[in-house]
This record gives sequence, structure tokens and C-alpha cells, in this order.
Amino acid sequence: MSFYSPFYRRTLRPPAAGGGGNAWKDWTEMSLDPSDWTVIHGTGSQGKSATIAKVGDFLQFDCPTSPAASIEISQGDVKGTFLIAPIHLKPWDACGIQKPAGVDDHDFYPEAFHLRIEMELEPPHITGPGGGSGGTYGKFCQAMCGIVHYASDQSGSPVIPSGNDYSFAKVYKKGNGNPDGSDDTTNLFSSGYVSWNAAGQAQGARWTGQPSAGSAGHNAIVYQAGIGANSIDSTNRVFTAGGSYSTGNAYARSIQSGSVIQQTSDIYSGLSDRYIHIAVAFGAFNSQTGLGCQIKVKKIRYLLQPLSNRNAMTAV
Repeated sequence: MSFYSPFYRRTLRPPAAGGGGNAWKDWTEMSLDPSDWTVIHGTGSQGKSATIAKVGDFLQFDCPTSPAASIEISQGDVKGTFLIAPIHLKPWDACGIQKPAGVDDHDFYPEAFHLRIEMELEPPHITGPGGGSGGTYGKFCQAMCGIVHYASDQSGSPVIPSGNDYSFAKVYKKGNGNPDGSDDTTNLFSSGYVSWNAAGQAQGARWTGQPSAGSAGHNAIVYQAGIGANSIDSTNRVFTAGGSYSTGNAYARSIQSGSVIQQTSDIYSGLSDRYIHIAVAFGAFNSQTGLGCQIKVKKIRYLLQPLSNRNAMTAV
């Protein structure tokens, strides 16, 4: 339990009256204080003097439109701002499951676990610097959540990803309109997936704050990692997906990035011996140098659910 406190706060439900408890894992909420993360500003964020801070109840990213610099985070670009959990995941310990012989604490086997990471944004989600209309209300800026992974233990000091080692869900501001109540189009925002070597987007959802969004209005991005690989001679890829949904209406339609992603950035199953860190990031969808925005994060949480599989699980 010491690994999760105070940075990771376990939120298992208490036992039900009369004994016993839930037969599922609940979300673990993560800190919104940047001091609990390893904060790394890429070259573009440094050039623009972008900031990340706890402002009131929110984690807030502020980036001016000038001076000119690209804050792109996409295939091969890491110029924005990253917040990386200092400690890597230890799925067997987190779920209270005995490790099979030859398996290390940090090994994530997608057959044994499902990982979901969610970041909820505060309306108007993505807007111009200072909350205004600058940069056409933050057009092309984006927020991301997911994982970065490394070949070695980072010993509490992870570095900025530098190759096929990050995989995120994303949402970016696609349209020109004001996201704070006046633009009701379904292409104002576009969510999806981005990694070092791939990206996919989907649209068609209104986000909370848009006039007719209702209870189905999206307000969060979600990253999911499940079973893999796709053939006997495939590398050790984890099948992943990224997109968005409404946290206020649990069964309203979510939007994901098309087909399941299985890129080289997703080679982090246990057989690959990778150290996985939860991460969030802020930057831009493309390389334009005059982009800027304000993004407020309301909640970051993750779910690590053990799955019965071919190997019987034994509680520790």
C-alpha cells in the first residue's frame, strides 16, 4: 500500500453490510497537484513559458500564443508539457495478486489486467489563453492522458519520452467557435488516440457547455489497454484505444479512435519488460507555432482491473 500513498490513493469500496465487499475494483483518483508529478516542459512549452499549476480545484495549463514555438505532441514530436507519475505501476501488488514464477512486479500482462485511465476536463475544456478568444479559442490545442514506458526503472525521476514509448487518449479543439456556450456543432472538438508513431481521431459528439449537449455531452478522455498480440509472430503489443465520453451519463455513447491500436508504441506487455508510468500531457495537434490555450483538469483517475484468465489467480 505504501507505493500508492500519498500519490496514488486507493479508493476501494468498503465492505457491504453483513460482510463481504464488491467483486470489482474501483477507480483510484490521482493528485491534481503538479508537485506530486514529474513535470517536463518540451522545447515548445519552454519557448512559450507555458505553465502548469493547481489553481483552485483544478490542474490548469496555460500557454500563450506568442512567442512563436510549436507545442506539438504527435507522431515523433514531444514539444508540449508532460506530467508523469514518478513511480511505475506495479499491477500485481496493486491488485493483491500473487505473481507467477518468473514475473516481476512491474510486468503488465494484458491477459491478466485491464487498464483504463480517465481525465475529466472542466468546461469550456479547451479555450484561448487566459480563458479568452486568443488563438481562435485555443484551436488545435489538445489534452492527453495515457502511459509512457521505459526499458529501465526510472527510480522516481522519469524523463521525457524520446521514441516508441508513449501512448495517449486525446482531445483537441478542432473548430473555430467559442466552446463556452455558443457553438453547437459536433466538430468543435475531436477526440482519439496519439502515440509516437500513430494517431487517430473521431468526432460527432458535443461537449458539455455546448447548447444542446445535454447529459450525454462529453467531458472526459479515456485511454484503455487490453489483450494482445494479433498473431503468433507479433511483437508484444498491447491492444489500446483512445477517445472520449460523458462521466455524467454512464451509458451514453462513447467515441473511440476507430479500430483498436496496435502500433510499436504499444509494445509494453510483460514479455517486453517495460516500466509503465501513468502520464498526462498538454500541447497541440499540429506544428503551428502561434497556438495557445488554457485547459483546466477536474479529475484524473485510473482503473486497474484484474481478469480471470488461463492462469488461476491467487490472492496475496
